[in-house]
Amino acid sequence: MYDLETIIPLALVVGLLMGAGITWALIKNSA
Repeated sequence: MYDLETIIPLALVVGLLMGAGITWALIKNSA
C-alpha cells in the first residue's frame, strides 16, 4: 500500500497537469 505522503503530492501534481492541459486545450480551441 502507498503512504499518504506519496499519494497526496502525486495527486496534486496530476491535478495540476490535468488542469493545465484542459486550460491549454480551451485556449487553443478558442484562439
